[in-house]
Amino acid sequence: MDANPMHPFNWDIYGNPSGMRRHNVCRIGPCLIKREEHNHSGLVQEVENMLYLQEHSKVRTAKVYAFFSDSKRYYLVTEFLEGKMLEANFKALDKPTRDIISSKLAEQLQLLRATPSPGYYGRVNGQPFDPQFPGMETNFRNFYGPFYNYDDFLTAMYKGAEVRLANNTRDNYFEKQVRFLTDFKTILGATKDPKPVLTFRDIKGANMIFNSVRDSSGTIVDWTVTLVDWDMMEWLPGWAQAVCIEWHYGHAHDTETLELMKILLDGLGDDYTKECAFLFDEGRVGYYIC
Repeated sequence: MDANPMHPFNWDIYGNPSGMRRHNVCRIGPCLIKREEHNHSGLVQEVENMLYLQEHSKVRTAKVYAFFSDSKRYYLVTEFLEGKMLEANFKALDKPTRDIISSKLAEQLQLLRATPSPGYYGRVNGQPFDPQFPGMETNFRNFYGPFYNYDDFLTAMYKGAEVRLANNTRDNYFEKQVRFLTDFKTILGATKDPKPVLTFRDIKGANMIFNSVRDSSGTIVDWTVTLVDWDMMEWLPGWAQAVCIEWHYGHAHDTETLELMKILLDGLGDDYTKECAFLFDEGRVGYYIC
């Protein structure tokens, strides 16, 4: 971890006038503090992912300063990133600027996918998928994997699909659900390159910060984009990132969002049209991975 520029003890956090509020996040000086009381596993996963990226990847992330707990809560202290949230500000930008920012975001995903692969499907540091990983969950208690071959990974996902679809029916699977399960391994098993790559599943606009880069005269000469909220990152097959992009942006009707989606998908480098059509369009039967 990087040297902490300050030490926000509990009284600093509790006394902060902006408060933690419902999102359990606040800023104190140059630091961002996240707090979790009940579901702290997501915060643990986030700090593990950020530290892994800072050691093994060239992806831009906030610096991690501290991770600690008291008798009730867990705290993550990171660098506070200056900038604007993409979700709230993207559409107001002119098209050339939107295209630049979209390309910068695509570059971050490319760097993420270029992180050297350990050859398994799961979480970083050889860990299994969380019990609540939506593609495999069966009872919210079992951990899944890690999986060292694609067939085992697909089998675990198929079992998760069986359970999820069963939960969405009364007596038996609907016809479209039967068709989905029948085609599951055939379509996903035919993917061109199933090699596991790091995948940022929660790729919504609220998890992207963009900022301008200015020269000495104050003129904007470039833009930076940083992904935040890293708890939903795993080693997944290449098509998973494309499916998550479609899942978050494929319902949009506005030109700005659809242009962003196209740049992100094109930036992945491979064509995942079939996998996206199956898991996004056909996946409306009730199965998802994001």
